[in-house]
Amino acid sequence: MILCIAVIADLGRLVSAQGCEPRKGLLKMKVAIIGYGVVGSGVYDILKGNRQGIEKRCGESVDVKYVLDIRDFPDHPQREIFVKDFAAVLSD
Repeated sequence: MILCIAVIADLGRLVSAQGCEPRKGLLKMKVAIIGYGVVGSGVYDILKGNRQGIEKRCGESVDVKYVLDIRDFPDHPQREIFVKDFAAVLSD
């Protein structure tokens, strides 16, 4: 299952708000970011830049699996994660 994110400020707060206890090393959270504009690219930067802190607070590894956008980003260092079809995200 992939978690689709448009905007999320604090994954640790989200996990604790749902009453989940951290389970270190048991789960891998796969994330799909919908749109790579100002907000989507900011979410990507936050998830990548604060990965260790987020993983420590959530007790799960966080992996940006897809970025869904209609535009091409050929110069992006992780261009292979960009998709244009939502079905690609849903089928994973």
